[in-house]
Amino acid sequence: MRYWRTRIYKPVNSRGIESNHYMVKLQYLRRRQAFSLHTASGEEAALKAKAMYQRLVASGWASLVDDVRPTPPPASGLTVGGYIELVRSKNLIPEKTLNGYLQRLRRIVAEIKSINRNGKRHRPGSKARAEVVAKIEAVPLAEITPDEVRAWKRRALARAGADTLKRQQASVSVNSMLRQARSLFSERKILRHLPRILRPLPFDGVEFEPRVSTKFYGAGIEAPKLVRRAFAELAQEELKAFLLAIGLGLRRREADHLQWRSFDFVNGTVRVQPTEYYELKTVESAAVLKFDPEFMALFKGWVRQSPRRFRARERAPAATRNQLPLLPRRHDLRPAGRMVAPSRGARQ
Repeated sequence: MRYWRTRIYKPVNSRGIESNHYMVKLQYLRRRQAFSLHTASGEEAALKAKAMYQRLVASGWASLVDDVRPTPPPASGLTVGGYIELVRSKNLIPEKTLNGYLQRLRRIVAEIKSINRNGKRHRPGSKARAEVVAKIEAVPLAEITPDEVRAWKRRALARAGADTLKRQQASVSVNSMLRQARSLFSERKILRHLPRILRPLPFDGVEFEPRVSTKFYGAGIEAPKLVRRAFAELAQEELKAFLLAIGLGLRRREADHLQWRSFDFVNGTVRVQPTEYYELKTVESAAVLKFDPEFMALFKGWVRQSPRRFRARERAPAATRNQLPLLPRRHDLRPAGRMVAPSRGARQ
C-alpha cells in the first residue's frame, strides 16, 4: 500500500484549482491511461488503485476499461432520470451545486415536453412535485435534442415581446439556465467519468444569447437613488442584506452566512471565507473585499448592539457573539432579494 499512496494524485486544472477526487495513471504493455478513483480519501484511493492494477494484470486492458467505464444503455433506453443517476453516482459535483443544475435541466425538459404546463409550483417533498419530477425524468434523453433546445430558447425569448428591457431580462435568464443545465454535460468534468453516451447530447452546439450588461440589472433605477430608497424603506435586517449585496456583490447564501468575525473594521474590509456553516460555491469565491466606509460604519454600529437579536440557526450549536450569524434566515430576506439582483462583477 505504501507504493500506491505515492502513485495517486489530485489533478489540477488550467486555473490552478485542485480536484476533490484522486486519480491514478496505470501503465501496462506499452499503454498508459489515467483513471478517476472517485474518492477524496487518500487511503481509499490507494486501495482502489491497487485493485485496478491487479485487475489490469490479470485480465488486460479491455476488461479493466469495460469494468471502470461500462457500456451505456442504448440511447433509446437512457432517460433523463437515468442520466441524472449516472452523474449523481460518481459524486463529481457538490450536492448543493448539483441540485441547482438539476432544477434548470428539469425546467428546460418540462417546457420542451409541455409537462406541468400551468407552471404551478409544488412544495418540496410533496406528492404533486414528486409526480411532476417523475414525468420529467421518464423522458428519453435522446428526445431532448439540440434542435429542441434551440426551439425552447426561441420560445422563451419570444415571450418577452418587443419590450427591450424584457428581452434583455429574458436573455439573461435563458443564458443562466443554459449555462447551469449544460454543466451537467461538461466533457472535462462529467462525461469523461461516465460510460460513453451516444451523441448528440441535448446542448451540443447550442449557443448562448449575446451578453448584456447586468450592472444593477433590472432595477430600472440609478444606484445612489436605489440606496436612498433602501435606507428609507427597509427594516434593519433587510437593509443589511441589501448593503452586502450591492456593496460587495455577495451571493445570497454568502451574505446569509456571513459572520461578524469576517469584518475588519480597522482596514475597512470584509473577508469572504468558508465557515463551519457554509461552504463557498467555488474556490475563487474566497476573497478580502473593500467595503464602502459609510456602509462599514453602519455595520460597526450594529455589531455593538445586543447579540441577542442575532439568532443562531437551528442546526448550529450555541455560539459566541463573534460566531453568531450576521443575518436572519433566508425567508426573512426575500423582500431585499426581489429588490436587487447584483452581479458577481460588482466585486473589485
